[in-house]
Amino acid sequence: MRRWYLTALLMVLALASSTLTWVRDRVRDELRRAPIIRVEHAAEEAVSSAPRVVVVLDTSASTAEEGKWEALDLRLAAALDTLPPHARVAVVRYADGADCPVPFTELSGARERLDALFADPAPDGGSDLSAGITLALRLLEQRGVDDHVWIVNDGPPNLGALEPADFVRMGDRAAENGIGVKLLAAEPGFLPQVFEATANNG
Repeated sequence: MRRWYLTALLMVLALASSTLTWVRDRVRDELRRAPIIRVEHAAEEAVSSAPRVVVVLDTSASTAEEGKWEALDLRLAAALDTLPPHARVAVVRYADGADCPVPFTELSGARERLDALFADPAPDGGSDLSAGITLALRLLEQRGVDDHVWIVNDGPPNLGALEPADFVRMGDRAAENGIGVKLLAAEPGFLPQVFEATANNG
């Protein structure tokens, strides 16, 4: 009786093992045939394929001089009109230092945030353009296919890096990452022009 019980138990265990093997093999076959969908990766590709612009906005005390702030607003608005609706725009503002009040967002949302910034300006401090450029390049570290830095300033910097070699280095970094540079000021100053020329001409 005991031997019959052990034999039956062994038969059940063998059948269970065989069934598990069959199920495992079927699941593997189904997984091999199933399409691989990487949602996060696809989302990253969709974002990086859109034009990206970082606006580097001068908010130093000198922009409060008569007509300067309004002129910068008009120049930037005209440049934004050239972008497609799916473009993503971020804003870096600089004076004594730099921060990013508007992270990357689609064009319509970025324009609303920029309108609010221009409607309630608080110009103050010096002009550390190098801090603004450095932060802009950091925002574009993950390379896209159509990246740009737009500098919206009212003249040359007076704080931070002030040597042409510094702006050549920043321009080289932009060129290496395929980042185009545009100056949106009537008289941006020599150092911003050095940065622009180096970035756009490699």
